[in-house]
Amino acid sequence: MKKWSRLTAVILTICMVLALAACGAKDTNEGSEDKKQGDKQESGGNFNWDFFLSLPQSYTINKGLLEYVDTIKEKTEGNVNINVYSAGELPYTGTEAIDICAQGTVQMADGNSANIAGSTKTGAICTYPFLCTDWDDFHTMMDTVTPYFAQEMKEQGVHVLFFLPDPLQYMFGKGEPLGSWKDMKGRSMRAQNSYMQEFASKVGANSISITSNEIATAISKGVIDSFVTASLTTESSKYYEFIDWANATPFSSNGHFIMINQTAWDSLPQEYQKVIEEEGQKLVDDYWDKFVPEQNEWALGVISDNKTAVSEPDEKLSEEGRELIQDSYEKWAQEAGGLAPETLEAVKKVLGY
Repeated sequence: MKKWSRLTAVILTICMVLALAACGAKDTNEGSEDKKQGDKQESGGNFNWDFFLSLPQSYTINKGLLEYVDTIKEKTEGNVNINVYSAGELPYTGTEAIDICAQGTVQMADGNSANIAGSTKTGAICTYPFLCTDWDDFHTMMDTVTPYFAQEMKEQGVHVLFFLPDPLQYMFGKGEPLGSWKDMKGRSMRAQNSYMQEFASKVGANSISITSNEIATAISKGVIDSFVTASLTTESSKYYEFIDWANATPFSSNGHFIMINQTAWDSLPQEYQKVIEEEGQKLVDDYWDKFVPEQNEWALGVISDNKTAVSEPDEKLSEEGRELIQDSYEKWAQEAGGLAPETLEAVKKVLGY
């Protein structure tokens, strides 16, 4: 009898162990699903997030963002810890920023407006050539565009924090400097998107599609003789070693939408959300008012010091450029669809044309 009692006890023990193991497996799966959705919350109320940058951490424009995540950690007493990764450190490119943020693959992402055109209807509008032609208009335009972009991203499960500007984009080249857009006829221009390609055709230039990594080789070998980018890019990549002139007439604009996975954002206590928003607004104000304009002037100084003729902004060139390309604005917005036509009309209204 005792033998059967012991056997029964063993069987009961085995059943209990199997039941507990099944419960543990269920809990693990639930935790994995939470993590996939972007709610990387650790024990004790800590939040450990991944932040994807579209450009290397060493790029000048990221200086403030790196300080920003450090400040968030400090202000939340270590409860919100944000790990920063550049494109290349994770197996994603800048064109995937919206997708990986929406999916919760990363909790934060930097959507560079030049890279995300394929994933947004509104975010690329600021890159239209000559839509804005000075720094103040750029600021006004992005104050208008960002709420539309945020509305669009909300439908994809992405919370938009703010927009950080790059310096305005200028044209750089080899040979004779520009006096008029007619001077572009017959030249070979790097055209990194359809907007640039259309502009090149309007001025009779040959459009060449190459990546930014190929610019130095292409211009040194005569494959292209002009390209559009920011002064900081030309300085950091040392393109000034291969060019003769820089025309500081704003050609187009670019910048960074800083985004958070909506599930991750909703998981934060309001006190942490407030810290992230308030410190973000300080960063935005500094970039518009001081940091980016100063960095732009510094970069143009370096370029000039390296035997490149840097011209002053030319309002006539701006007016000519807009006259050439403005009929394409509506076409591009209609092709994008969604909120793009409405956003473009709002921008044109606020800029007064």
